This record gives sequence, C-alpha cells and structure tokens, in this order.
Amino acid sequence: MRWQPITDRALRNRAARAVRELAAILGEPAAASPSLALGDAGTAVFFAYLARARFPVKHAADRARFHAGRAAEAIRETALPLGLFGGITGIAWMLQHLRGAELPRRDVCGDLDAALRSAVGGGALDGFDLVHGLCGIGVYALARGDRALARRVVEQLRALGRPHGDGVAWIAPGSAAIDLGTAHGLAGLVAMLGQARGARIPGAATLSRRALAGLLGHARWDRPAVFPAFAAELGDAVSRDARLAWCYGDIGAACALQTAAESTGDAVLAATALRMARQAALRPAASSGVVDCGICHGAAGVALGLQRMFVAGGDPALRDAARRWLGVALDHGVPPGLRDGSEAAHGRGLLGGAGLGLAYLAATTAVGPRWASALAIVPATAGVRAAQRSQRR
Repeated sequence: MRWQPITDRALRNRAARAVRELAAILGEPAAASPSLALGDAGTAVFFAYLARARFPVKHAADRARFHAGRAAEAIRETALPLGLFGGITGIAWMLQHLRGAELPRRDVCGDLDAALRSAVGGGALDGFDLVHGLCGIGVYALARGDRALARRVVEQLRALGRPHGDGVAWIAPGSAAIDLGTAHGLAGLVAMLGQARGARIPGAATLSRRALAGLLGHARWDRPAVFPAFAAELGDAVSRDARLAWCYGDIGAACALQTAAESTGDAVLAATALRMARQAALRPAASSGVVDCGICHGAAGVALGLQRMFVAGGDPALRDAARRWLGVALDHGVPPGLRDGSEAAHGRGLLGGAGLGLAYLAATTAVGPRWASALAIVPATAGVRAAQRSQRR
C-alpha cells in the first residue's frame, strides 16, 4: 500500500499550521498518562512521525525518545492495566513501533511478552475488545511477530466466542447486545483475526471466517449506516443508525474489513469494504453524528478512514470526501481541553492531540500511517508480509 496525501495547497497549509500548533502544545512538559491512547506513548509516536516526515519542528526525534522513556518508566513504577489503549500492551506496542528508528534496536519488550503470554494463557483476561482486551493484545502480538502470544489470544477468543447466526460473536459480561464497533466490538476483532489468519496463526482461519460471517450478517445496505452500533443477541439488530466514526459505524468497519482483506488477499472482502466506504462518503454531515475534530468519533477520524480507503481503491470520490472531512476537522481548531489539560477526552495520545496531528500528517505527506495499525485502520507489518508470502506460494 503506497500512501498518498490528499490535500490541495490551501488545505495543506491549514493542516501544517495545525500540526505546528499541536507540536507546540504537546512539546510542553506536562503531567500525563503514560498510555498510548491519551498520554506519553501516543505523544512519542506523534513526534516520531514528525521526524520521519521531516516536518519543520525542532528536536522531534529527541522529543519522541523523551516521551517514550517516560512511558517505559511508568511500567516499572506504576500498576497499569494490560490493555492496548490504556496499559502495558500499548506502551510495549509503541516501543516496538519506534524500535530501530527513533529508539535503539535493542529489544526491551521480551519480559513484557512473557508476562502477556502468561496472563492470556492463564485466562487472566476475559475482555475481548481492541481498546482493553484480547483483540488489542493480538494486534501487538502480530506487530511483534510473537506467534506464541498471538496463538494464545486466538485460543482464548475461541473459548469466549458464542455461536451467532452463521458465525460467531462476543458479548461483554452483563450485556444483552453484541457490540459491532471497531473499538469495542466485532469489527475490531475481524481486523485482528484477519491479520492472524494471514500470518497463519493456528486456529485463526476458522475463527476469522466465523467472525466475519457474524459481522456481515448485520449489514443493512439500504440504510444510511450499513452497520448499527449494536445488535441483539438473537434476531435482527434493533438499533438506530450508528454515527459516522472510527469507534462505531461504517468508517471504522470499512477500514477493519480492508485490513482483513489485505492481510488475507481476499478481493471479495476488499470490494465489500470499498462499497461500504463509498456509501459512507455520501452521508451528509448533518446526520453523521460527528460533533468534534478527534480521531475516535470526530471529523479527523472520518477523514483518515476515507483517505485510507481512497489509497486502497483509488476512487476519487473517496479522496474528495476525505478532503471535505479534513476541512471540517480543521474548522474545529485545537480542542480547548487539550490546551489547558482540563479534559481527559482531549488527551495527548492517539485518541487525543497526538492522533489529531498524526491524521493531519497523513493527509499532507506520503509517509504512510503505520501507527494506525493500533486502531485496525491498516494492517500490522507481520500480517501483510505473511499474506504476500502466502500469495507467492
């Protein structure tokens, strides 16, 4: 996948100004979470990509190392959860992602991998989603090329899954509904399991196909939103249209399907993902549910997802829609809560200011957003390479 910027001169200049402002804010020392989603680990990724894009911000690589070091230190000093977005796995993902570039090539994650293998294999983690649970640990395992950890994730997911229609689904304890979203539900699992299948992790092929059947069984092509946010455990979904977003809805789902398709070489699935993206591109902003500029459920996340699908399929209509949504994100400006640190939702990581800046960099430069593999928007390197090897055979 060769990344392509989407901006014209005016949008590029606006986005560059926003990136400079975000770099100035995030470059100021501040107490922060160590996490990938809202804190230092995500901020380290932002400054690393500024360096890779040769964006004119001084000492970007040094700042990446500073924030990476603070996040790594937190593992030793603080009791953290295991998850990808808020815990140990996300910090380890960042250390692996920057390893050999902004950080030394020396592997510092071996002990963390062993602890994760023990925790997952021992059933210590029963959450299944991308943000907090097994799906996120699977994303990390595939990025690391840790087949033993990936296999244990697949085994545990198989044990937790329930038959659902022609496929399988996962239901959170105490819930009566199936979450179909990317952040907390089935779409995110489809992306990760598709990559595990492409990497030939034992048991992943069958579970991937069943998860995909479980998700696509709820597609509603005659509605503004193909997927609702939730589905009833039995029978058809009873839900209003999901917002247009990464966390829930068709932007995240289209990218998740495309990630699985590229990892497995599935052209039919890729066509389904592009069909969904084209339909999402037509959805009016007034009925989209988008109310802010962020990655999670805001305009920048919509723009990035549409750009990703434009790069995958080459449809100019997707590029044009991505440009429109990028303009909407830029119109919002920098969230006030990020400037003064008053709102955790406007934090400093991938779901906060760092993610916003990274989305603007992706729109304006040819540096591919490999960081977005943590959000299931693009495949992890390991999954892509495995699919290519499989196709050559």
